[in-house]
Formats: sequence, structure tokens, C-alpha cells
Amino acid sequence: MLRFALIVAASSIVGTAAGAAFGAILSYTVGPHGTEGLILLVVTWALFAHLLIGMWAGYVLLADRSSAEITPDGATTLRVRTDESAATGIAAQLRADGATDVSARGGTRIELASGR
Repeated sequence: MLRFALIVAASSIVGTAAGAAFGAILSYTVGPHGTEGLILLVVTWALFAHLLIGMWAGYVLLADRSSAEITPDGATTLRVRTDESAATGIAAQLRADGATDVSARGGTRIELASGR
């Protein structure tokens, strides 16, 4: 979560600087000229780029499913109800996937407890 927040904040800061620079360039080349025009364009483009780049970075990080950005803290418990014939196979698959504690109760309930 900290990595996510730092990347979004850094992207917003970079976007703010880029937007301010773009606004200043527009003020000096296209106009409106003068102090008021400069302030208006710099502030407007800085805010726009800050929001655009920050939100874009957040969406890109959350859309990337190669790693979990926000992970649950502590143990995770999963309960599965199934018939007896499938319980053994599901329990074996959960163990193969790295479950730390898998127990099949009565063939109809499988419990998985996974901690850090």
C-alpha cells in the first residue's frame, strides 16, 4: 500500500511540474500575456496535469494484475463446501498452491488458513 501511495504521489508531483511548465509556455507564446495570464495558465494547467497524471498512475497500478498492490494483513481463511469426491482433489490443489493449513472435515467442508 505504501508503494502504491508513493508512486501516485510522485506521479502527481511530476504532473504538477509538467503542467505548470506547459502553462508558462502557453502564456509566453499564445497568451494571454501579462502577470494575470501567466498565473491563470500556470495554475490551471498545473492542477489539470496533477489530477490527470496522478489518477492515471493509480489506475495503471490497480489494473496491473501481475502483483497485488493491496494485500490483506494477517491470516486468510477460506471455506469451501463440496461433495466428498471433490474434497480430496481440492484439498490437494490448495496444498500444492502453498496453503499452510488445509483440513477436510467430513468430506463436505474444506478449510484453508494461510498466514504470513
